Amino acid sequence: MSVNATLRTAIRCQRPVEMLTAAGRLRQVRPHALGHKDYRLKVLVFQFFGESASGLPSRGAWRSFFLDEIEWAKIIDGPWRSDRNQVAKIETSFDHVDLEVRPRALASASPVTRSKKKGAVSTYRRPR
Repeated sequence: MSVNATLRTAIRCQRPVEMLTAAGRLRQVRPHALGHKDYRLKVLVFQFFGESASGLPSRGAWRSFFLDEIEWAKIIDGPWRSDRNQVAKIETSFDHVDLEVRPRALASASPVTRSKKKGAVSTYRRPR
Protein backbone atom coordinates (compact mmCIF):
# COMPACT_ATOMS: atom_id res chain seq x y z
CA MET A 1 0.00 0.00 0.00
CA SER A 2 1.34 3.45 -0.88
CA VAL A 3 1.99 6.15 1.74
CA ASN A 4 -1.00 8.10 0.39
CA ALA A 5 -3.35 5.07 0.60
CA THR A 6 -2.11 4.16 4.08
CA LEU A 7 -2.71 7.67 5.41
CA ARG A 8 -6.17 7.89 3.80
CA THR A 9 -7.16 4.58 5.39
CA ALA A 10 -5.80 5.69 8.77
CA ILE A 11 -7.79 8.94 8.62
CA ARG A 12 -11.02 7.19 7.59
CA CYS A 13 -10.64 4.48 10.27
CA GLN A 14 -9.04 6.74 12.91
CA ARG A 15 -5.99 4.52 13.36
CA PRO A 16 -2.44 5.47 14.40
CA VAL A 17 0.46 5.12 11.96
CA GLU A 18 4.17 4.48 12.23
CA MET A 19 6.19 6.24 9.55
CA LEU A 20 9.76 6.90 8.51
CA THR A 21 10.60 10.34 7.17
CA ALA A 22 13.19 11.04 4.49
CA ALA A 23 15.33 12.57 7.27
CA GLY A 24 15.51 9.09 8.81
CA ARG A 25 13.25 9.80 11.80
CA LEU A 26 10.84 7.10 12.96
CA ARG A 27 7.58 8.55 14.28
CA GLN A 28 4.26 7.30 15.60
CA VAL A 29 1.42 9.61 14.66
CA ARG A 30 -2.32 9.98 14.32
CA PRO A 31 -3.09 11.48 10.91
CA HIS A 32 -5.92 14.03 10.97
CA ALA A 33 -5.97 15.64 7.53
CA LEU A 34 -4.65 15.16 4.02
CA GLY A 35 -4.56 17.86 1.39
CA HIS A 36 -2.39 20.09 -0.77
CA LYS A 37 -0.02 22.94 -0.02
CA ASP A 38 1.66 24.64 -2.97
CA TYR A 39 0.42 21.79 -5.24
CA ARG A 40 2.16 19.11 -3.11
CA LEU A 41 0.36 16.44 -1.07
CA LYS A 42 0.67 17.07 2.65
CA VAL A 43 -0.54 15.38 5.85
CA LEU A 44 -1.30 16.89 9.26
CA VAL A 45 -0.62 14.50 12.13
CA PHE A 46 -0.56 14.50 15.90
CA GLN A 47 2.79 12.90 16.84
CA PHE A 48 2.69 11.02 20.13
CA PHE A 49 5.94 9.01 20.05
CA GLY A 50 9.25 8.85 18.24
CA GLU A 51 12.02 11.07 17.01
CA SER A 52 11.84 14.77 16.24
CA ALA A 53 14.48 17.34 15.32
CA SER A 54 12.78 19.95 17.50
CA GLY A 55 12.00 17.62 20.40
CA LEU A 56 8.67 16.09 21.29
CA PRO A 57 6.70 17.29 24.33
CA SER A 58 5.51 14.49 26.62
CA ARG A 59 1.88 15.15 25.62
CA GLY A 60 2.73 15.03 21.88
CA ALA A 61 2.63 17.73 19.19
CA TRP A 62 1.06 18.67 15.87
CA ARG A 63 3.30 18.10 12.84
CA SER A 64 2.83 18.30 9.09
CA PHE A 65 4.76 16.51 6.35
CA PHE A 66 4.79 16.51 2.59
CA LEU A 67 4.06 12.98 1.41
CA ASP A 68 7.11 12.92 -0.85
CA GLU A 69 9.21 13.29 2.33
CA ILE A 70 7.79 10.11 3.92
CA GLU A 71 9.66 6.92 3.02
CA TRP A 72 6.98 4.51 4.28
CA ALA A 73 3.96 4.37 6.55
CA LYS A 74 2.04 1.53 8.16
CA ILE A 75 -1.09 1.38 10.29
CA ILE A 76 -0.43 0.18 13.83
CA ASP A 77 -2.58 -0.81 16.80
CA GLY A 78 -3.36 1.74 19.45
CA PRO A 79 -5.97 4.17 20.73
CA TRP A 80 -7.09 7.23 18.79
CA ARG A 81 -6.80 10.66 20.33
CA SER A 82 -6.24 14.20 19.26
CA ASP A 83 -5.32 17.53 20.78
CA ARG A 84 -6.63 21.09 20.81
CA ASN A 85 -6.53 23.49 17.89
CA GLN A 86 -7.08 20.89 15.16
CA VAL A 87 -9.21 23.23 13.05
CA ALA A 88 -6.66 26.05 13.28
CA LYS A 89 -3.84 23.68 12.37
CA ILE A 90 -5.77 22.39 9.35
CA GLU A 91 -6.58 25.89 8.15
CA THR A 92 -2.94 27.01 8.30
CA SER A 93 -1.40 23.79 6.93
CA PHE A 94 -3.23 23.47 3.60
CA ASP A 95 -4.35 25.37 0.53
CA HIS A 96 -6.94 22.63 -0.10
CA VAL A 97 -8.14 19.84 2.22
CA ASP A 98 -9.00 16.49 0.59
CA LEU A 99 -9.83 14.44 3.68
CA GLU A 100 -9.98 15.12 7.40
CA VAL A 101 -11.18 13.76 10.72
CA ARG A 102 -13.72 16.29 11.91
CA PRO A 103 -13.80 17.50 15.52
CA ARG A 104 -16.96 16.44 17.35
CA ALA A 105 -18.56 19.91 17.47
CA LEU A 106 -18.14 20.47 13.74
CA ALA A 107 -19.11 16.92 12.81
CA SER A 108 -22.54 17.29 14.42
CA ALA A 109 -23.18 20.80 13.08
CA SER A 110 -21.95 20.55 9.51
CA PRO A 111 -24.11 19.29 6.65
CA VAL A 112 -21.04 18.20 4.64
CA THR A 113 -20.14 15.32 6.93
CA ARG A 114 -21.05 11.72 6.07
CA SER A 115 -22.10 10.95 9.62
CA LYS A 116 -23.03 12.77 12.77
CA LYS A 117 -20.94 10.41 14.90
CA LYS A 118 -17.93 11.63 16.88
CA GLY A 119 -14.96 12.11 14.56
CA ALA A 120 -16.97 11.85 11.35
CA VAL A 121 -14.91 12.01 8.17
CA SER A 122 -15.61 14.64 5.58
CA THR A 123 -14.41 15.11 2.03
CA TYR A 124 -15.10 18.58 0.69
CA ARG A 125 -13.43 21.66 -0.76
CA ARG A 126 -12.60 24.30 1.81
CA PRO A 127 -13.70 27.77 0.60
CA ARG A 128 -10.89 30.22 -0.13
